[in-house]
Amino acid sequence: MVKRFFKSRWVRYPFFLILAVVLFVKFRTMYYHYLGQEVIVSKETTYLDEPLIDAETLDYVTALDQIKSEGVTPENNAAVPLMQAFGPQYIEKPDRPDFFARLGMSVPPEEGNYLISMDEYEATVLDSVTEAIEQFEEHQGKAGERMWSREEFPDLADWITQNEIPLDLVHEGLARERFFVPSILPVDTSQGRLIARQLPVQQYSRVIARLLLARATLAMQEGRVDAALRDLLDLHRLAMHLLSEKEKMGHFVGIAHEAFAAYGEEILLSSGKLTVEQIEFYQQELERLPQSPTMIEVIDFSERLSIIDSMIQITYLLMENEEEPKVLKQLNVPAVIDINQLLRKTNESFDGFIDTLKNENYAERIKSAEAFEESLLPEFSHPFEMLFWGYLSREYSTDLYGDILLGLFMAGTSAAENAWGRGESRRQLLQIALELEKYRLREGAFPDNLDPLSDVLPAKTFIDYFSGEPLVYKHEDNGYILYSIGPDLIDDDGTRSGPRGIVDGKLSVGTFDDVVIQVELKRKPAIAE
Repeated sequence: MVKRFFKSRWVRYPFFLILAVVLFVKFRTMYYHYLGQEVIVSKETTYLDEPLIDAETLDYVTALDQIKSEGVTPENNAAVPLMQAFGPQYIEKPDRPDFFARLGMSVPPEEGNYLISMDEYEATVLDSVTEAIEQFEEHQGKAGERMWSREEFPDLADWITQNEIPLDLVHEGLARERFFVPSILPVDTSQGRLIARQLPVQQYSRVIARLLLARATLAMQEGRVDAALRDLLDLHRLAMHLLSEKEKMGHFVGIAHEAFAAYGEEILLSSGKLTVEQIEFYQQELERLPQSPTMIEVIDFSERLSIIDSMIQITYLLMENEEEPKVLKQLNVPAVIDINQLLRKTNESFDGFIDTLKNENYAERIKSAEAFEESLLPEFSHPFEMLFWGYLSREYSTDLYGDILLGLFMAGTSAAENAWGRGESRRQLLQIALELEKYRLREGAFPDNLDPLSDVLPAKTFIDYFSGEPLVYKHEDNGYILYSIGPDLIDDDGTRSGPRGIVDGKLSVGTFDDVVIQVELKRKPAIAE
């Protein structure tokens, strides 16, 4: 019966072909498992070549910390007073000795006059009473939108009062030139050591930002303009310290803190309480701040290293994991994954992405960046064909595996570019707004257009980061509106953002995204002597 079955060449030839393929795949898998793999440490693969944990494992966490801590001392490091203000509460006890030693300071005592977060205040002072918490959070939100008094929001005023001493330490720290926080590694680093790091100051700096903004708007109400300016400057300093780390997390958090400062500055400008001398002092202090790193610097520095580190960690984890997902077993992962080919592909992808970000035209740049991100995600329209070639070609399966991981890791990088552009736009708007206020104080009214400022600000200040066209300025009865049309390149008539809602089954924050500063004077305009 078997002989009759194999007599037909339509059965015999396919049978032996399939058998040959199966045996080839099986022996190849055994060969690569026996041979093993070693990462070749080089610029093309690991990007850095030191320090090493062992002969083929680069210690990216130590490498990044060494780069960022160069020239940093306990005397010039802003993180030292900040951690004195935070106390040890955000650092796990086993990590404290090494963490604080690397900062060049002793471990702070368990109890002390440390920063009290909103959550802590709600738990300890408000006794977790729902109504009191809701009211407190409502007051905190309103304090970021307008001036307020102690009588109006007594709970918020009390929260600020309890934080006055640690906020003095924060002010001292933010005036320092450098910023370095040692990385803390958790137990589980299976997805990558850099991605898994704990960065306490970056993660909990929002406590500081909320306190500074609320205290600034309180000071404005009480006529303490110099105190308000000090807190707003500290917000800018905090943002720039975080941005200076050239890491995506610090990038997003720093830009958020700059937005906090922008809210406060708009409120202060609308109050009409500033003098020319105060504005000039504020301008001088802003000019002393370091330049914000570009998105190219962020992506080409920590983001590249984080993804390379994760590629290596995840691939090695699969090599050691006997319970790897079925689809990976079908593709013979990791036995047929060439780790060095994978790392070369990763670096080549980063080089290509960075080239797209060098285009000076924002619309073309972001379109190319989004297309690049989409190109990394493989199409699964022909799964059997992919499975077949994955069996036969180690190069193919490596590229497929790399595309999947790169697509996941690099998704949303173009959104980071948009965030950076919004931050840059806010800086432009602030420069113009301060000069407009000086003009009003001298002339008694705002100008009808921005031409009178052309002699005091560089021409590029008036150009929209996103559109490449002049920023929009509209003189109104009690003030003006000045804005960039934002990342969507649509003029929304100075509308910051739309309401939240469900669009196509997904939560949306609206379609408006202009970057705006709107000054509406709340009192009779003053004229400088």
